[in-house]
Amino acid sequence: MKKFFYSILLCVIALAITSCSKHDIETNDLIGKWESTEVIDNGEKTKYECFTFEADGSCLYETVVTLNNWEEPKYDNTPEDPNFPEGELDSNIVSSAYLNYTYILVDDVLYLIAQFDYPSISKETAYTVSIKKNTLTLTNYKTSTTYTKAN
Repeated sequence: MKKFFYSILLCVIALAITSCSKHDIETNDLIGKWESTEVIDNGEKTKYECFTFEADGSCLYETVVTLNNWEEPKYDNTPEDPNFPEGELDSNIVSSAYLNYTYILVDDVLYLIAQFDYPSISKETAYTVSIKKNTLTLTNYKTSTTYTKAN
């Protein structure tokens, strides 16, 4: 009887372990806007990144780098300098980029395919995807970045 009880207990434990296996990520889990913000260059700049995944398989990637301690330049409006002061930025935006992708999700691997001006030129990037609650983590062979679901 003891052996039978232990056999049943072992089966229950094995069943519990296999039923707690990893949740497969589905496209519906990915759809929406995911954002990330980090301070870079020793606190001088802030980098904002955003992926917006659509149900039709398209994705918009946006990145903006801004200066943290930027001050608006002063205009003196003299005849020698009627325009913007040379060498100064007119806003705190250092760089920005927008890329359109198509995406494919296979198990937990996300493939982003960027199409450029020429149809024969494309760039594919693969990421391992993890989604936990409102957090998306994209990992490739170099980096891992965490994004938060936007409301």
